[in-house]
Amino acid sequence: MSDGKVVLDADQYLKLLDSLQKTLDELRSIGAKGFTSRGVPADIEISAINWMRKEKQPAAPGDKWAWAFAYDRDGNPVNAKLIDALKRYEKVRVGDYEISLGGRDGRLLNRRLAK
Repeated sequence: MSDGKVVLDADQYLKLLDSLQKTLDELRSIGAKGFTSRGVPADIEISAINWMRKEKQPAAPGDKWAWAFAYDRDGNPVNAKLIDALKRYEKVRVGDYEISLGGRDGRLLNRRLAK
């Protein structure tokens, strides 16, 4: 290194280009499969979830915050794709909202308007 310049030989340069090409190919593959850049399924639908406000009143689509049960009375997830993504990533952005698991035992969903 001299004068702030990095010197690479041809082999190093080709290895870096090859690595970059592999990464770009993986990202294209993820996008082609219907996933976001974080690997979250792009087709998660949250409109069918029974979102509530603090007063246990139905939440409106534009409310800044809402909650819902993550599982039904039989213990089944209300949205399996969403719950799987949340277990993997902790927070998931769906449309204008950021969704996360909440409650003492992670059996509630929190929906916040994304910043």
